[in-house]
Amino acid sequence: MKMAASVLLLLCAGATFADAADVPVYRAVKLDGAITVDGRLDEPIWRQAEVSRPFVLCESGEEYDPRSRQRSWAS
Repeated sequence: MKMAASVLLLLCAGATFADAADVPVYRAVKLDGAITVDGRLDEPIWRQAEVSRPFVLCESGEEYDPRSRQRSWAS
């Protein structure tokens, strides 16, 4: 029984880390000053922010095809 549980645990761990390389990582920039939340990205700090990749569907992993272009910035 312990052997079966150990094998099952190893299989689950392997499946968990198999897709880890495909997970996007975003870097949030620490702000030196304040930003104005007005819907415009014309402040200099936004030039340092990383733009996201296209959004994907959680269940299938396929790229989301919206009717309008969507992007996000992290800061």
